[in-house]
Amino acid sequence: MLPFLLNRAFVLTTLLCLGFILTIYFVQYNQNPLPFFSSVFFTEQHTESEWSELYAQIELLQPYEEKTYTKCPYQPSNSIYKYSLRYWKAINDTEIRQAKFNWQSFVRTIPNYPHGNYSGYGIVSSTSTNENFQRTLAQIKLLRWLNCQLPIEIYSFEGELNETEVITLHTVPDVQVKFINDIVDEENRNVPRYAIKPNAILQSRFKHVLWLDCDNIPVKDPTYLFHTEHYKQSTAMFWPDFWISSSSNPVWRIFDLECRQEDYEQESGQILINKETAWKPLNLAVYLNKDPFIQNILRGDKETFRLAWKVLKVPFYFIRKFLAVGGFDYVKVDKNGNRNLSKTDFCGHTTIQHDPKGDIIFLHLNAIKYNSYIKYPVELKHIPLIGKQNPWKTYRRYSNTHAYFRPQIIDTNNSDWCTYLPMGEHDHYPPVFETDFHTLVAANITAKYIDYGGLLLKTRRRKTKETRIEVVDRIWN
Repeated sequence: MLPFLLNRAFVLTTLLCLGFILTIYFVQYNQNPLPFFSSVFFTEQHTESEWSELYAQIELLQPYEEKTYTKCPYQPSNSIYKYSLRYWKAINDTEIRQAKFNWQSFVRTIPNYPHGNYSGYGIVSSTSTNENFQRTLAQIKLLRWLNCQLPIEIYSFEGELNETEVITLHTVPDVQVKFINDIVDEENRNVPRYAIKPNAILQSRFKHVLWLDCDNIPVKDPTYLFHTEHYKQSTAMFWPDFWISSSSNPVWRIFDLECRQEDYEQESGQILINKETAWKPLNLAVYLNKDPFIQNILRGDKETFRLAWKVLKVPFYFIRKFLAVGGFDYVKVDKNGNRNLSKTDFCGHTTIQHDPKGDIIFLHLNAIKYNSYIKYPVELKHIPLIGKQNPWKTYRRYSNTHAYFRPQIIDTNNSDWCTYLPMGEHDHYPPVFETDFHTLVAANITAKYIDYGGLLLKTRRRKTKETRIEVVDRIWN
């Protein structure tokens, strides 16, 4: 009898132990549901591109976890907001409560998604006459040259494009010019109080939208972005700006959100949106661009998307790789024509954005239009550009591309608008990587954009005492 009881106790004890082990295993597995990989996965040889894809897949599968974060600095790092601090301080609690009540009341009025009204994939942009028209034309011609077959809708306000410009845009295959059907007075068209962007996205016929600013050029067919798991498992894909938000901005109190130093502001020159799954935040973004009080705080559309998604707790994918800068090296030339060739500086004019794998995908030429009077040297090295003025000489980025480090970007104004990534010993300034711009971006792409008329250069007479900058070619090893 005793041996039987001992054997029975042993079996029960063993079963209890196994049950306990299995319970611990399943709890841990559910907390971290990453797939198991055999050792072969880690030992076999992969190309750099394959490793990028594998790491992107692993990152996508990471479970959501609360991370500690650092509160945003009080002083704005974005130069756009530096002069807003006095206005922000003057906003009282009553105004905050009213703004909060207004947007919350609006959200309750948003209708359900209208199934059947939208379908397919497409690119949406906006333009106006003259220079913006020329940039838009170059952009859509380049997209077709890159073999992008996505239909394109270009939005404008009534009367902003002349008949010839509309006809010219329609000569590009599968392009439609449309007009915003909202009523907006003339005074508000050219100020940040009213942004065409969210309205155009909402009005477009597409269910899946890639928005592109008219001065934003892709370096390859961007259609594949719609089919990445990062987009398909979310509702939108956003790209980072250089700036860290400021805790002094009253918008955080209006939305009851924490301002986290690890979260960069959004750069909205490119946006990927699924209108069905992001219906409510998209409508809220439209509202935020029409609210005068909100726009006096935010000064534009770019943060309205990220904030609308965050406050409604709708998931989105934020590109993790910090953006780079394209530009040129220069020396200052004083009024007497003297130049110090031993002291060169960097002038960035193109924001370089990446896809989820970290590959370059968009060149946002957001400062070239401010530097249109600079005389760029004629290209002598890269064959497709030979004989053309080439503003893209240098590629610069931080060697650390993780999206949680906190560099600053500084604007300088030496008669021209330049952006550069600072360097230093401080942790906020990782080492800088620099190379010839066209070792990373094919020269035939920028050459084709120039051929299509996208690079608009001018001449003007400088003021007598004005310091100018002169582009210099760096010799790369």
